[in-house]
Amino acid sequence: MDFDGDQVDYKLYDSCIGIDYEPTENNKLSLSTGYYVQDKDEGGNESGIVVNGVFEQTFRRGSFYLSGSKGHGDAYFGAENLGLSEFYEFECKGEHNLTRYVLVDLSILYRKDDYVDREPERDDKTKRVKVGITWGCREWLSFRVDYSYNTVDSDMDDEDYRENRMFFTVTLTPPRPYRMTDRL
Repeated sequence: MDFDGDQVDYKLYDSCIGIDYEPTENNKLSLSTGYYVQDKDEGGNESGIVVNGVFEQTFRRGSFYLSGSKGHGDAYFGAENLGLSEFYEFECKGEHNLTRYVLVDLSILYRKDDYVDREPERDDKTKRVKVGITWGCREWLSFRVDYSYNTVDSDMDDEDYRENRMFFTVTLTPPRPYRMTDRL
């Protein structure tokens, strides 16, 4: 990151090694671990462990997904510039085909962010529940309604908030992909 202004520039080095394992065609397991270093031009450096784990199970009419992560992220492009964060995240998702044309899904997420570049440091805890239903009325047309409830509890009281979102989405997919080619 090379900032204009008074923020401290830095380089971020992140390396991981992992394994993907599929004991059956319906089960997948992915694990990786590594280490990151934030090399700041001024001041002390930050470093930490990166761990990711994912388990996926598919069924005849649905699927289940469980993941956990520990690592780092950047919060520079949101409503406020919070800098580098160290986080822990756990997520659980499931989906089920009620009928041939109707799919329902549910996901639950918990995330804890420690913003280490802020003075004073800031800690946020995010909880999210999302539920949706998709109706594929035609091969090329589907409708989706989803609702999500999100809370952020921060150690800075004026940064707490609750959010309710509802989306309605229409998706049109051509039965044959349209390809643009150069014909000269």
